[in-house]
Amino acid sequence: SKMCYDIPMNGGGNVDTVSEKKALGQRLQMLRINSGLTQKQVASKLGVTVSSYQFYERGERCPSFLLMCRIADVIGVNVVSFRDNTNQCPNA
Repeated sequence: SKMCYDIPMNGGGNVDTVSEKKALGQRLQMLRINSGLTQKQVASKLGVTVSSYQFYERGERCPSFLLMCRIADVIGVNVVSFRDNTNQCPNA
């Protein structure tokens, strides 16, 4: 299976466990919601399908580092924000 080597979550290492992917997805969702954007809006700005973007938020796929940088730009945060898992994903 494809491993994601992009954003270290817990002080280092690869984002390759289910729990790390899920945490990254929850962080993506929280930051997107905080930015006031819908999944459709983010997907459109990234040039990907909504279903592809939803895989990232559900933690089923891990975006490349380049895509992570593009997502950060679209939602108006620094890419390092994806590593900060101190906030919980709001119930949406």
